Amino acid sequence: MLAPHLDALARQAVVFDSAYCNFPICAPSRFSMLSGRLPHAIEAYDNASEFPATTPTMAHYLRHAGYRTILCGKMHFIGPDQLHGYEERPTTDIYPADFAWTPDWTKGPAHRPTGVSMRPVVESGPCIRSMQIDYDDEVEYRAVQRLHDLARAPEQQPFFMTVSFTHPHPPFVAPQRHWDLYPHEAIEPPRVGEIAYADLDEHSRWLYVAHAQNLYTVTPEHVRNARHAYFAMISYVDEKIGSVLRTLKETGLADDTVVVFAGDHGEMLGERGMWFKQCFFEWSARVPLMVSMPRRFEPARVAAHVSLVDLLPTFLELAGVERPDTWLGRPVLPLYGESVAATLRDPDAPGRTADLVVENEGHRGFRRGRWEAVTRHVPRTAFSEEHWELYDALADPTQLHDLAEQQPQLLGELIAAWEEAAWSNQIFPMDEGTGYRYLLRPSWTEVFDRPVVLRPGTPTLDRWRSQRLILWRDVDVEVDVTVGEGDAGVLVAHGDQGGGYSLYIDDAGELVAAHNGYGLERTVRGPVVEPGAHRLALHIRCPGQDRWNLALSIDGVEVAAEEGFRLLMAMAPFEGIDVGIDRRSPVSWDVYERHG
Repeated sequence: MLAPHLDALARQAVVFDSAYCNFPICAPSRFSMLSGRLPHAIEAYDNASEFPATTPTMAHYLRHAGYRTILCGKMHFIGPDQLHGYEERPTTDIYPADFAWTPDWTKGPAHRPTGVSMRPVVESGPCIRSMQIDYDDEVEYRAVQRLHDLARAPEQQPFFMTVSFTHPHPPFVAPQRHWDLYPHEAIEPPRVGEIAYADLDEHSRWLYVAHAQNLYTVTPEHVRNARHAYFAMISYVDEKIGSVLRTLKETGLADDTVVVFAGDHGEMLGERGMWFKQCFFEWSARVPLMVSMPRRFEPARVAAHVSLVDLLPTFLELAGVERPDTWLGRPVLPLYGESVAATLRDPDAPGRTADLVVENEGHRGFRRGRWEAVTRHVPRTAFSEEHWELYDALADPTQLHDLAEQQPQLLGELIAAWEEAAWSNQIFPMDEGTGYRYLLRPSWTEVFDRPVVLRPGTPTLDRWRSQRLILWRDVDVEVDVTVGEGDAGVLVAHGDQGGGYSLYIDDAGELVAAHNGYGLERTVRGPVVEPGAHRLALHIRCPGQDRWNLALSIDGVEVAAEEGFRLLMAMAPFEGIDVGIDRRSPVSWDVYERHG
């Protein structure tokens, strides 16, 4: 793997070889890292869990101590607070801050509000541009510029800056230049091949359906393409990291700055036939972590287990900051993480004493030394009936050999230790197999599923409300309009260049539907609309297989239809619905180039 800037950083850093996230999915992992507490203690269960503004974070503590706190890039905050202690945020986020991704667990694993599927795998490869590239290019620019600003600021206030790139992350696409760094035939297959569905553990079966693997055929070439693209994405983001580190040095800030490199989760990348994360296999839960400040810390490798919740107490100790006893009038609850500052100063010093405790949607894991105990939860079944597995993580990092029957006493000790940690860290009480807490849906959400009437001049309809109207359902977009001789223009637009659809009358007077499938644009063209009053409609049908079929009608008569459009979900459309205008980023680039 070609990452020269990260390699150079590692050569002068303290590298933690056994670092883990505390919840292998984006938002809960980040919330846990920032707060220094396990996800259950802050009720962070999935990518639609709100991060309460009342939860103090490392940014709050450092800002209170006089640091300038800056967040540049992705953090996936859910809820109205998009700062959480950071004073400024030069970029927006790449992910939605609303609750559109709230899962309904009663519908089973096939319910995928995030839109996750195997599309990023089967469509992987080199690309010219993507939303992720657009975003990380901006993050790099803003971070570099902000460092220049800090270097020439007269007050020389100490700063805490988080630079968060979204790469590497699905979809598995990368610029051609970075793709070409790797000979395609040299891309190695996964260490552990695909495991038949019948032989998978229960959690892996659930993910098989939840990730829509049952709807796609993933070939060995798809796997190689996706892995190739992932390596290329690492090379791409390595350049961004190099740019930030180079700016630190050029501005004279490097000598007095602690640089920490970490990730929020791993990536299965085809191991065991699995993709993405949301499980406790090493590829999913293990993360990179290294800390560099050559003037204070000698380069070293550390084998002791650490996790992302250790960062907050470490930062506070390095900065000489004490946590207050109260925050916003409430007692400050204890952290789960432990500072590793002593290890940074002396890798042979006594290190972290806490075990690694993880839980994700009922699936549990516990790591003590070389031993790891895990159990996979079957939704809405009793936790007490589940089989715990035991692995020697040093001898069997691929977790293929369950030693539970050979070491029952050791396994029992680890299970008891997990339960003790669960009680002290607010993991208990869990839903004991009833699924009751997932059945509850606030009644106020029902109104957002009903049809809506928008009139000309109406501001853009909220993104979350707009998406509720089209998500996984058949949709009829009906426009009552009086057309004059030579009239042309946008009737309805929903989305942007990242994905969306629009209905318009073109310069020739024809009715046209434009569809932007994550950058792939298609149109359905109807006949000329005669002058007069009409009901013009776009009909979207959702037959399955992550596809849409589109049809146009004039006054109730179908006039054009085409099939096989990409279904829009999750991050697309990112803009809400507009009437009579396509605001901001356009759905149709062709229309934008001709009319602006």
